[in-house]
Amino acid sequence: MSQHRRGDRADIEALRAAYQVEQGKLNEVIVITEAETAATSPRREELVAMQQAAHRRLSAARGQLTKAQKNGHVEKIAAARARLDAANAEFDSVADTVIAEMQGHIRARLDNIHLMGEQMSRAWDAGSAITEAFARRRPPAS
Repeated sequence: MSQHRRGDRADIEALRAAYQVEQGKLNEVIVITEAETAATSPRREELVAMQQAAHRRLSAARGQLTKAQKNGHVEKIAAARARLDAANAEFDSVADTVIAEMQGHIRARLDNIHLMGEQMSRAWDAGSAITEAFARRRPPAS
């Protein structure tokens, strides 16, 4: 084997090692992203349930006010209006909490996806360098 071919092989092995490092980093980012998604999933589900429960209470309060208005009893209308006002305030508070926390989850997920994309590019570039090195080894077509 010529000295040139041994040098090519060493270069390719170095490129393979670099690729394995970059691919390993990508695998780590993927595992971390999936673990964080799994860890936050129950909380996101809890937030959705909180929002839905608050919406059900608001709808029930609206229904109670409508019923009281149909009956025409002033005290019942006033009590139903107070319940609706309280349900509206609770709904707004829950919605603000849910939206703020969900935005945090989404922001973290987007940050992880961004990191994954950057690392994926580095891994693919390292893999492409191996392919290019092999292409350079081919003898020219006659």
